[in-house]
Amino acid sequence: MEMGVHSINAMEMPQSNDDLLSVFISKIKKRLLIYKKINGWPTHIMIAFCPTSENKNRSKYIINDIRKLFIGCEIYMLPIEYKWCGAAKLILENIGNEFLNEVDFICPVSQKDNTKVGRTLKNVMDKIV
Repeated sequence: MEMGVHSINAMEMPQSNDDLLSVFISKIKKRLLIYKKINGWPTHIMIAFCPTSENKNRSKYIINDIRKLFIGCEIYMLPIEYKWCGAAKLILENIGNEFLNEVDFICPVSQKDNTKVGRTLKNVMDKIV
């Protein structure tokens, strides 16, 4: 996925390296600098990472760092129940409970078919923006 120019001026962060917290945040910052030179400050940034409640998971740190990097931003979490390969499954209720106070909006996506996940995400994004 390449950085796209969208009518909402959105920057995508196409890979998830949330297990390497400092590297992940550094990549977000580098990508933002490149994006700003081409498109200006983005109105929306879409970042993929795996939110879990495991002690070793860094999801809450990522959300906290994003809030510091983008002061005043709203964070919308769209947890996808099944990984793209369909091999792993998030327990959406647990994710919702774990991150309820960390983000501004949570909209779980429960689809096993990748084509339906894409359509569902697009519909949700259309309503958000």
